[in-house]
Amino acid sequence: MIFRCPCCNVVSDLEHVFADETARKTMALIAKLPKGQSYPLVQYVGFFRPKKSAMSWDRVHKLISEASALAAPAALNAALATTIEALRAKQQSGEWTPLKNHNYLKQVLASQPDISEPSAAPVAPRPPVVRNDQPPPPVAPPTIEKKAYRDPEVISQARSVTDLLMKGLAQHQEKTKKEGVGNEGKNGSTAA
Repeated sequence: MIFRCPCCNVVSDLEHVFADETARKTMALIAKLPKGQSYPLVQYVGFFRPKKSAMSWDRVHKLISEASALAAPAALNAALATTIEALRAKQQSGEWTPLKNHNYLKQVLASQPDISEPSAAPVAPRPPVVRNDQPPPPVAPPTIEKKAYRDPEVISQARSVTDLLMKGLAQHQEKTKKEGVGNEGKNGSTAA
């Protein structure tokens, strides 16, 4: 299956990417990450890439595994956002060198307040209050928007307006012929 990279427009074959065992493991690891964590984590791991070469799938897999194990998902997401923002600013200023370890992310995690994880059990919504003394509110039937060009009423109105305009135009043309307006001679004078 051939695909085009949305960032660099390089055309590649997905089968070739998945031919590498570590690449498959890395993709599976990324797919198993909590919702909303995979993209920031991949962005973060991109800061480990050397300036003039690519990273091996083994290194990418190792970095994602290590970083995802550093903290609970909510705390890690907040720390990743802060880290990515700071590292991007360093990249733009020219002070950036590729990361060698997770120490920067660990410092950001340590400096952030504790972020409690959302409870595992979802809270059920409260049932609506039903009063016995009042009937339920009426439910309006769904409205279907008519297409103007298919509506017979709109077509009829458009025809009548067009007829009026055509009659007015014809009357105007007759009036101008009778008055001689627009009948200019070759030298620009009007015939009277």
